[in-house]
Amino acid sequence: MNNSIIIKRWCSYTGIPFVLLLLVSACIGDITQYKKLGDTEYYLVEGIDGGYVDLYYRNDGESVKFRGFAKDIFWNEEYIIVKCTNRESNKIINYCIIKQYGKNNTYAPWKVYEYATKKEYDAAKKEYGLDEGKMNYTDTNIPWCFH
Repeated sequence: MNNSIIIKRWCSYTGIPFVLLLLVSACIGDITQYKKLGDTEYYLVEGIDGGYVDLYYRNDGESVKFRGFAKDIFWNEEYIIVKCTNRESNKIINYCIIKQYGKNNTYAPWKVYEYATKKEYDAAKKEYGLDEGKMNYTDTNIPWCFH
């Protein structure tokens, strides 16, 4: 028996079960890629539009809307800061400060404040008493795994 036949048989014996496992997990399991922001009820979820990340509340489909695409995220018990870029470059085009109200708020569990310039953003951080150095941080990289 030559090597090419052995390799073909090995690939079919190991490849077919792997593909079947992926298909079964896609049908019965949650393969949405996400990362929870610490002890908050907010999640970073990988979007279907080319891997850009969206911010969701309680991973139940309620998306926090802001202009741009999340790049850097800072958070504490009360606030989430999102620095947003455009699709074409990594240039920051927008700063968002999100006040977390939680599920007890009857209107919405959050309020988004958007700032177009770094100067406005820095003034807002000062007003809210926020310091990025004292907040938790994550980028938008979501490690791939089954959930």
